[in-house]
Amino acid sequence: MAKITRGRAGRMEKKAALLDTYGATLAQMLLSHVRPQPNSRVLHIGSPGVVRFAQSLAERLSEGELVVLVYTYDELEDTRAALAGFGNVQIINEFDDLDPDEPPFDVVSC
Repeated sequence: MAKITRGRAGRMEKKAALLDTYGATLAQMLLSHVRPQPNSRVLHIGSPGVVRFAQSLAERLSEGELVVLVYTYDELEDTRAALAGFGNVQIINEFDDLDPDEPPFDVVSC
């Protein structure tokens, strides 16, 4: 029989499981609606499901660029580690990290 975690730790586990489920569903929904051209610049703002979304979208952008904005430093490090194999993905955690001299984004999702 599985051990039941109670109290704050139990609530945190339940919240993490709900966010994982929500993130997977959100990533699938966004991928079905976002159809950029292979050379598009895409900005995605948000954390739940970002790794799944970014992996699938980065594969579609053969000549384009994907910039992902996450909320916390921990998410920044985790997302960078998960997407390290993609050369066309940039992970940031502040709007100030965007370069104002870069061309505008073709697609922005949240």
